[in-house]
Amino acid sequence: AVVDTTGAGDSSTAGNLAGFVRGDEPQTCLAMAVAAGSLSTRGPGGTTFQATLDELDREIEVASL
Repeated sequence: AVVDTTGAGDSSTAGNLAGFVRGDEPQTCLAMAVAAGSLSTRGPGGTTFQATLDELDREIEVASL
């Protein structure tokens, strides 16, 4: 459930950059961006509920099943 969308765009950009810096393929970077933006809406505030890299990797793995 979405609680607050504040910072979702910034989190999305951070997810994309995290994948890029890690050397992931472009489609994985995009998936990281979508997951990071989505997961950041779980709670109030712009950074309180930002996803960890482990959470992003799990989300991408589940989405690819």
